Amino acid sequence: MSAPRILVIEDDPSVISVVEFVLDMAGFDAVFAGDGGTGVASARQTRPAVILLDLGIPVLDGYGVCAALAEDPATAAIPIVLMTGTAESASSERLAKFPIRDVIVKPFSPKDLLARVQILVGSGG
Repeated sequence: MSAPRILVIEDDPSVISVVEFVLDMAGFDAVFAGDGGTGVASARQTRPAVILLDLGIPVLDGYGVCAALAEDPATAAIPIVLMTGTAESASSERLAKFPIRDVIVKPFSPKDLLARVQILVGSGG
């Protein structure tokens, strides 16, 4: 059985390096996209088990990514974990209709991130 694939849509190199280390050590198949447009394309192509999404990414922001994924039946049900600088931005009315399963505020504990991902992968979303 192959490792669950986690798509990380993030543009901050320091966050990427921490997330990559945590997911690799836990045995996940991590796929990275540095902007929203690439992230949406990657989600459609790779069908990840979970998406870790930064709201403040270039090209297509996190809100646009959520909207694009929700419009596509192939990606509409993929659970999303928002990675954001403030919990307030993630509680926006604009996000209420999307499959956001969790919010993690940066800076976050690697242990906390891993626990949240494992819960979603283990529950099937």
